[in-house]
Amino acid sequence: MTVAEVAASIVLTMMNAALLVLAVNLIQRKRVDSLRERLFRLRAELFDMAQSGRINFRDDAYLLIRQDINRLLRYAHRVNNTGFLIVACAMRFKGLGGNEDRAVTDALSNVSDAEVRKRLESIREKYALALCWHVPVFFVLLLVVAAFRRLAEGTPGTALVDRARIRTYTIGSFAATTSDAAPHAPR
Repeated sequence: MTVAEVAASIVLTMMNAALLVLAVNLIQRKRVDSLRERLFRLRAELFDMAQSGRINFRDDAYLLIRQDINRLLRYAHRVNNTGFLIVACAMRFKGLGGNEDRAVTDALSNVSDAEVRKRLESIREKYALALCWHVPVFFVLLLVVAAFRRLAEGTPGTALVDRARIRTYTIGSFAATTSDAAPHAPR
């Protein structure tokens, strides 16, 4: 490879990296907006229940679930795979977060109307599901973007592979031989 080919390969690799960063950033913003939209809809559903008089605005179940949704709305941009795993492990092994969960469970058990209780539990499950769906999807999308990037390069591995030449390395003798598809003229 000549210096010009190496420079062109480096520039193309840097452009691919910049496009990948841009695509991941745009995807991440879209995902956060989508999560927030789902949470806003759930909060509106909860508010509609209270406005219609099915549950009191001062009821502990209403206040705690609304507080959870507001917290998720506020920090939705910080939810990622690593943070999710750390929090999940901390909750599992250290027993963190159990007090808030028990408080919501106790508040839900104090709701007298069974239909309202089921609907509140449904809202709670929906925002937990939205959060769980939000986290792993980013990892899968990142893998898809990486796979398309490899396909765009045309060859598995690196973009610096020159298709005109095939390099064969013999491991035993550490000798490298080059067979050219077409002889190169001196430059």
